[in-house]
Amino acid sequence: MGIHDGIAILPHPKPDQRQRLMATSSSPDALDHLEQDTLFAIRQLIKAPSFAVAAIATLAIGIGATAGVFSVVNAVVLRPLPFADADRVVNLHPARDGASVGAASNIELARWRELPRAFDAVAGVVSGVSFTLTRGDSPEVVTGARVTSDFSRVFGVAPQIGRTFSAADDQPGAPHAVLLSHGLWMRAFNGARDALGQTIRLDGEPYSVIGVMPASFDQAGAGDELWVPLALSSTDLQDFKRRYVSVTGRLAPGVSLAQATSAVDDVEQRLSTQFPMWGKGYTGQVRRYSDDMVGNLRPRLFILLGAVSFVFLIACVNVANLLLARGSARAGEMVLRAALGAERRRLLAQLLTESAVLSLIGGAFGVALAFAFVRGLVATSPPNVPRIGEARIDGAVLLFTLVAATVCSLLVGLFPALRAARQDPIDALSYE
Repeated sequence: MGIHDGIAILPHPKPDQRQRLMATSSSPDALDHLEQDTLFAIRQLIKAPSFAVAAIATLAIGIGATAGVFSVVNAVVLRPLPFADADRVVNLHPARDGASVGAASNIELARWRELPRAFDAVAGVVSGVSFTLTRGDSPEVVTGARVTSDFSRVFGVAPQIGRTFSAADDQPGAPHAVLLSHGLWMRAFNGARDALGQTIRLDGEPYSVIGVMPASFDQAGAGDELWVPLALSSTDLQDFKRRYVSVTGRLAPGVSLAQATSAVDDVEQRLSTQFPMWGKGYTGQVRRYSDDMVGNLRPRLFILLGAVSFVFLIACVNVANLLLARGSARAGEMVLRAALGAERRRLLAQLLTESAVLSLIGGAFGVALAFAFVRGLVATSPPNVPRIGEARIDGAVLLFTLVAATVCSLLVGLFPALRAARQDPIDALSYE
């Protein structure tokens, strides 16, 4: 471009350049516009490889880290538990002086089971019990639980094959029965259906396999690989002093947490009168099973998600700055387009398309990085994080990534595009 007698003289564009520049204003079809803008955006990235690599890498790291952490949050906190009406599954806790004491006594379990108006079912669970499992000549130590017969009714989970415990199984002296987790079934029996009825030995005692729980229950439980009846005697059910049973219940339809808590607390008040030496100061608490399972991990995970989302925003701002700097270098191109008749609306659409293409490419690489982030988070997470093994890049995470890429394209492209589209061609030419 030159200046002659104060008049700016535009260089004559080459034929293919003129066709490309005029395409932003002459095509009558919106889809044609989008196709032309997209192809032109890809060519622009190829012509500036350093800029493209820097911007795509920045976006990929920001989107990938955010998607990876979101997949963990989704698995641990957001994804519904694999129970029927999971919001009705609750834990019943005794509390003393306002602080939960965790485990309950046998008599509390027995009395809470006598609250049919508040609960459809109540079960006692002694989890984390070590068993020496022997099948053939290869013993191994597995972690299991002792449970009462209403165990499966509380969770509303049917076995994948076989049956669950009956009241007869849960009586002292009854033939030993065992439920297997899906993982243990696959490991010990290679997933064979003829595992039903077979005998395994736990701590030297024979147990008959009566059922296998579904794979989804493996992660939702407490990490137990098998379940056997608790088989409490009538004498055991009168014990108030020993506390070792976790109590889980299913709320009756229409019963709120407050109503269930009131019913449980009434039992505690009666027991404190019956056992003044041990029961003084006890009250009852009812909490969602999901809340107890996640515990204080919920705020921590959301804080982590907020932190990586902030990193994602920083990445978007950095790329926006790169686009602004690149936009200054392309000011002559924008002026030439405007001088050839391109409307500001078309210039804005072209620049937004370029940022969208950049963001989508960054998002695609971000998904690949998210797989690595998820594997790293799962491998380094503490063993007590529930359902962390279910973290994966699924449809919800891909949708989240698509939304993130869309938001990113707006964040990184809108301001540079508006700035370029609002530039007055005469003012721009005067600086050439």
